[in-house]
Amino acid sequence: MDTLTFNELLRDAYVIRLKETDEGREYLENCWRFAQQEPDRAALRKQFEH
Repeated sequence: MDTLTFNELLRDAYVIRLKETDEGREYLENCWRFAQQEPDRAALRKQFEH
């Protein structure tokens, strides 16, 4: 097995383990949110509409 494949499997296993707990799911959600480049305009409109 090459190094790239090994690292991908290791990452996937880590993500699966994180999904098993509430804290892990929150961590993954924050990681996803911080990685976004475009704003969620629909959520912003919903949040700030009066």
